[in-house]
Amino acid sequence: MDIKMPTSREEMDALRKKLLVEEISDDDLDNVAGGNDDEKGKGTTFQWTCFFCGQTMTCKSDQDTCKHMTKCPNNPWK
Repeated sequence: MDIKMPTSREEMDALRKKLLVEEISDDDLDNVAGGNDDEKGKGTTFQWTCFFCGQTMTCKSDQDTCKHMTKCPNNPWK
């Protein structure tokens, strides 16, 4: 691709218009977005029991356990 830097306002407006019209192919979009729609186990939950207070929770991800640990009343590292 040959790129020429715009030297006038008209050339810059034409370049902006050209860039706004260009479309991204589906393959390029998957590469940018990661394409996680077909991830195995998506939407599953698991049971987790806190080590300190003994509360059993249904979690969707590891982040749910981290959120509990910041609020756990018996967490010694809080």
